[in-house]
Amino acid sequence: MSARGPVLSAPAAAMIAVADAGYALKASDEDWLEGVLTAARPLLDHGSFVHGWILDLKVPNYRSCAAIQLPPGADLDRDVRDNHLDLRDPDASLALAGACLTTASMAHGEHGPELATRGRFPPSFGVADCVALGVADPSGIGCALVGALPMIARVAARDQARWGRVASHLAAGLRLRERARTAPESASLDHADALIDPRTFALSHAEDETHAHLSTIRHASELLAARHGTSDPDKLIAAWRALVAGRWSLLDTFDTDGKRFFVLRKNEPTAPGPPLLSPVQRAISAYIAMGHANKAIAYHLGLSESSISRAVADICTLLGVASREQLSQLAGALGAHPDGADA
Repeated sequence: MSARGPVLSAPAAAMIAVADAGYALKASDEDWLEGVLTAARPLLDHGSFVHGWILDLKVPNYRSCAAIQLPPGADLDRDVRDNHLDLRDPDASLALAGACLTTASMAHGEHGPELATRGRFPPSFGVADCVALGVADPSGIGCALVGALPMIARVAARDQARWGRVASHLAAGLRLRERARTAPESASLDHADALIDPRTFALSHAEDETHAHLSTIRHASELLAARHGTSDPDKLIAAWRALVAGRWSLLDTFDTDGKRFFVLRKNEPTAPGPPLLSPVQRAISAYIAMGHANKAIAYHLGLSESSISRAVADICTLLGVASREQLSQLAGALGAHPDGADA
């Protein structure tokens, strides 16, 4: 076997289901993880165990864990209970990368016994490598979805990019869930920024700000409606952005009478940073500190790539830095990303 290992299959057909599962706002953390892992099973299940964590990347520490498949004798709760996550831990490194599909051997060069020791996998489990979808949000919350591998393997660049878009939706769902934790009423239809009829794409209960972006919101609604039964999930996941106009997440939901609506909810990313930067500029700085290219940032925020380029130039001027590299270092040093300037 080559040291690089075989290229894993990363089925495009599962991408839409995983993104959809990420927007379950009312499920418990464990139920949310189980739903996302189940949707991601075609990607993660290679005959061994499939598990995941929600992570507080500011500490960093595990917050919740779940598994849909474990070997006999494994105890996921025991392994993570009261455990302070080491930044060198495979789970942390994969999640801190953010919006990334990779393997442990690709991400930090560990595999076989070395990986098993770091990941606390008993030798009897036969773990040679693992594939993971890492999710990190500028706010400091993230998750890692992990499937153990019996061989060293790698992920094709194309699959890394398209599954990175799925990770953007999971991050958006986690942000919404965090807001629902602190303000449960915000998950009700009464607190939606707009309701959209999925048949006509007409808006109701919309504020002036939403009317100003009417055509963009309707286009996003058309994409959301097309996500089931699509013959080309690659094209759909590329077009279905995590945010609409940098402001809102668009959700598919049913009210208490069984009527279906698309629901628009404010969901702008939050990140620490200098007060002279706007919230969007701080989020862009955080994504740069995390190593994301302008194209990926545009997808996260639902903005054009040219808008991101202009914003980066404006941020550099405001902060008095001469290059994107200097901005990344400064943003990391100012705490724009949990892993600091090395993100």
